[in-house]
Amino acid sequence: MGLFSKLFGSKPAVEETPDDMITFHDGYGRPIGIRRDVWRDQILPKDIKDHWNDPDQLAGAISISIQHNIFKEVLGAAQRLARIDTSPERGAVLLAIVYANLKKLKEAERALTDYIRVHGESSEVLAKLAKFSAQAGNAAQRDDYLWRSIQLNPNNHESFVFYFLLEKEKGGEEAATEACRKIAALPGSWLAQLSLARHVLDQDDPGGAMLLYQESLANAPDPVPADLLIEMSGDLGQHGKIEELIKLVAPRFDAELHGLSVGHNLITAYNELNNPEAARVILSRLEALNRPDWAEAISKLAESISKVRIATATLPAKPRYGIMAFEGPIWLGRTSPANQLFPAHADTDPTVVFIGSTADTGADEKNHQPIELRSADAAGSLCRSFPLFLSEMMHLLTGAKAQTLIPWVGPDPCGFVLSTKSYGPEMIDNVRQWMPRSDYLVITHVIANGDSWKLCMRLIRMPDSSTINGWEVAFPPQSPVKAATHMATQLQGALKQLGIAARVPPAHYKLPQGERLTHYLTALHALLTVRCGSQDGVPATFVNTPLDALGHALDLCLLEPENPTVRILLAQMLIGLNKKRPEVASGFKPRVELLQREHPLEVQAHAAVDQMLAQV
Repeated sequence: MGLFSKLFGSKPAVEETPDDMITFHDGYGRPIGIRRDVWRDQILPKDIKDHWNDPDQLAGAISISIQHNIFKEVLGAAQRLARIDTSPERGAVLLAIVYANLKKLKEAERALTDYIRVHGESSEVLAKLAKFSAQAGNAAQRDDYLWRSIQLNPNNHESFVFYFLLEKEKGGEEAATEACRKIAALPGSWLAQLSLARHVLDQDDPGGAMLLYQESLANAPDPVPADLLIEMSGDLGQHGKIEELIKLVAPRFDAELHGLSVGHNLITAYNELNNPEAARVILSRLEALNRPDWAEAISKLAESISKVRIATATLPAKPRYGIMAFEGPIWLGRTSPANQLFPAHADTDPTVVFIGSTADTGADEKNHQPIELRSADAAGSLCRSFPLFLSEMMHLLTGAKAQTLIPWVGPDPCGFVLSTKSYGPEMIDNVRQWMPRSDYLVITHVIANGDSWKLCMRLIRMPDSSTINGWEVAFPPQSPVKAATHMATQLQGALKQLGIAARVPPAHYKLPQGERLTHYLTALHALLTVRCGSQDGVPATFVNTPLDALGHALDLCLLEPENPTVRILLAQMLIGLNKKRPEVASGFKPRVELLQREHPLEVQAHAAVDQMLAQV
């Protein structure tokens, strides 16, 4: 059971923040860490003042403060909330919590008894009174409040756990189990049945556990509470009852209601059964919610699904190889409104074709997988982003039309083709058949061995297949910028010698500067994946982590807020995702619209991006 207990959990798989930091997400989904003392002394007072007459906002500020052990500073706000809250129970409970943590138990109790005098008893209020009575050392009053709380709501988690632990302290496991049976007998109880089911699972009685789970579900409201499915899926998963987990949980799962915890356990269960397709369906529902606080966990889940998909994929004996072709920059679609920002080429302009998709990683040729079913690693990404980068530069900065060819296999499975050896005469002949009007061919190849990698490039005259020139440049794998720009300069010079003159750089073409160009290369490959994934016959799940791709492109836009090129790239990515994943694209769109409002581009570029967003 040890392995399963690591895989399945009852809490969200999200990254914890340090105790001295309070984390929020801004309108772009970026995590913003604020020191606790800064929040307490600078932000909180203004927040309270601004929302003095807004109960929901005031309650939110108080709740955040309580979570981070800030009490004295919110006492006045809590007193105010108790007077004006449209949810009186909430106001009373928050005020009582603040009082109790300031060691004012009498005032805490009075806040709750005042509530009861006006509104009557509630399970939540009685649970807090039981806790305060325990702190005051009044066991009889504690027990009275606690049982009344449970009678009103046997599924109040705080009361249930408190009662369970008290009974366990008095009489051990047997007494605690009997306490669960006592609560389970109350009308509407479902929480106690979960605890009893866990107990019989520990005794290796899955049949008995299933009966208790069925009883719990029968007593629960519809839709099923998140806490129920969180505990049920976690316990079944940890005990290795994977098929039972899916049978009970999957039909009832609602991503918005049940969230990341249940989704995580379902995905893990499907992965255990080697069913990546079903796991991907669950992940897609989570992605559609566009929760920035889930981004890291979703990325890890996507990678876990990808690993199962690779391990279970069966490649055909004779894969159907083909080519994806893209004219000009990958971020300029044929019908894109952004085309008006860049000069067009004449039909008579010479054509230069680019192809890469080869990387020598030093792996044993016998074990090499020629079809990339996994998410691309650094070598796989660079061997495709280099030709994309060179192609767009030559298309926009010289008199040549550029075409990029991406070797591809499909439809089942779909994936990029990755070869270990640079292409030779056979590929040149293939390109001649595919692109009969091509004048020149640029072949790139990455040697990804050791701490220093190499980018190799050959320029070939297509009519006679002769090599005009060849170059290679070393680069650190974490920083390919100088290699990319060096090769662009060499190639532009070589084309000039062939009579292909340089163009005046378009005003709207702006490459990111410095190491940001590394991020740009990554974004080019992400957009390539999106555009390939949007083609007919390619499954919607081909783009493994769409939120990662969008988030990376958005971050680049925020680093260069006046750059129209990266903004167009982001908009084109949204358009591509909208074809197969409209729920992800439409959910992310507000962040790009915020970018448009807060960082307007030059008038023409801004209008073009607005027109692109209108397609989403």
